[in-house]
Amino acid sequence: MKKLLALTVFFVLGFTQYSFGQQKGDVWLGGSSNAGLTLSPLYLGAGFHADYFLTNPLSVGLNSSLSLSSSYTYFSLAPQVSYFVTEDLYAQVIVDVLEYSGGDVDVGLKSITARLGYWMVLHENAVASPAINLYNISESPQLGLSLGFKLRLPENYRPF
Repeated sequence: MKKLLALTVFFVLGFTQYSFGQQKGDVWLGGSSNAGLTLSPLYLGAGFHADYFLTNPLSVGLNSSLSLSSSYTYFSLAPQVSYFVTEDLYAQVIVDVLEYSGGDVDVGLKSITARLGYWMVLHENAVASPAINLYNISESPQLGLSLGFKLRLPENYRPF
């Protein structure tokens, strides 16, 4: 009987998930990084993003990325809009509008990325966000995966 009770408790706790409902005014800061080796030389990349929740299911933000290799430096800025379909599942659109590459700054519509992600609560103020991405929809679409981490700013540090 004890084994059955222990097994039941294990399964209930193992498959129980608590969700954190995003609230209007929440500010989340996050980042991601990647490294790789392709036919070109080794490259390193990092991204930073900030989200501000306008309402419970809707946030706006800014996404930036920096990539470095032995042959180039790349930087971009992109506004983003996220909509939470459920408390954990979100759809996001990122529009790249500013790029710096090889000494040239280019402003205008560069690319559009669509993302379907999962808001995995690690703590009340921390989430992991795995996502499926469709990069560069406007020209030559590419499919990819990403994993980001976000932290919620305490109320006394929020700019708004």
